Amino acid sequence: LTSQFMLSELLKVYGTCDTAGTGEEGVEAVSLSLEKKQLYQLICLDIQLPGINGQEVLKKIRFLENEHRISGGAGSKVLMVSAHSDQSNVMNAFRSSCDGFLVKPFSKDRLQKHLKDLNLINNS
Repeated sequence: LTSQFMLSELLKVYGTCDTAGTGEEGVEAVSLSLEKKQLYQLICLDIQLPGINGQEVLKKIRFLENEHRISGGAGSKVLMVSAHSDQSNVMNAFRSSCDGFLVKPFSKDRLQKHLKDLNLINNS
């Protein structure tokens, strides 16, 4: 919850932030956004979530995007956020098509660097 609050506070200057408390809630939010054709620009996804873990949520997100014919990098940017920065977790996330990996604890500067790298904010 602390990381969720911190991310929301840091990201709200860039736009509206939705939050989900469980993996299932996250998948449902993405599903609804796709049905409404209002794709999330950024999804920050923790690996350690109640219910479905973040690695599985990421796979489900990419599956849903494919069902809606969104592929080839045209989907939401997914930034994995985790204290689990071991090679296995990082590689699994990138194999499932995450766009970046932010290690906790993180700073505002580190988050902004990822946002710039993902072309979500200006590099100025």
